[in-house]
Amino acid sequence: EDATQYVELSIKVLGKVTGEIIVLIPWGKGLKLIDSFEKRPLGTTQTFSEKAQIILKTICNILAGAYLNAITQLLKLSAKPSIPELKFERREKILEMKNAAVRETEYVFAIHTAIKIEGTEIEFEVLLVPDIESLKNILYGLDAM
Repeated sequence: EDATQYVELSIKVLGKVTGEIIVLIPWGKGLKLIDSFEKRPLGTTQTFSEKAQIILKTICNILAGAYLNAITQLLKLSAKPSIPELKFERREKILEMKNAAVRETEYVFAIHTAIKIEGTEIEFEVLLVPDIESLKNILYGLDAM
């Protein structure tokens, strides 16, 4: 397992909260996630086939949607996710590509979390990169401004 290789799912966020949600899963954990979801022995999946990619998109889309829904309900703001985009990259390259967007707002909401399927826990990261106006709306909604 290449510890620097990641599965990245990015979703553009539109509405009163705009920006991007990024789900990052280490390569090996992504393979385990597929095995767990398909109820196969861990280590069975060795590559991300087309079917595996569809499964990953679906799972990550549900997870990102749940986080977006929680944020918008808490802040009483509307937001709508775009169709997810799935990539396989080195973690450094992913963060480098996102760096320009991060520099614009100077803030990223990072959540280190896990999902448990069939007794197997898979850790991953969810990043919310809000646009500058959305950052103001979020902070205002949290009564932080």
